[in-house]
Amino acid sequence: MGKGNLTLVLFLSVIFLLIFSMYRISQPRVLSIEEMKVNGFIKYGQYEEVRNFELIDHNNTKFSKENFAKNKLNLIYFGYTTCPTECPVMMSVMKSIYTKIDTENIQFYLISLILKLILLKD
Repeated sequence: MGKGNLTLVLFLSVIFLLIFSMYRISQPRVLSIEEMKVNGFIKYGQYEEVRNFELIDHNNTKFSKENFAKNKLNLIYFGYTTCPTECPVMMSVMKSIYTKIDTENIQFYLISLILKLILLKD
């Protein structure tokens, strides 16, 4: 084998290995349970059925368990409209969750609460 042929074989081998390596790197890999735990994955228990409840919005429209999306994971955030510190932080967390995960199978709900204190006088 001549020097030119050997150079060509080595060059093509390097190109093949480079392409194969790029292909392998680009393919997603399923993590084991141990690897998921190292990366902060927490597996929660079984899904629990939501108990009956009823909320009324500012238009006197009722919202209950029947309004939940069927066959989806329903994430609900309860916040207060006058909360100056924690609520904006949690809204930011919910936004990052919303943008990072596949939202086809998840329904998000934001329920803003207004607390009224009624003083009764004798």
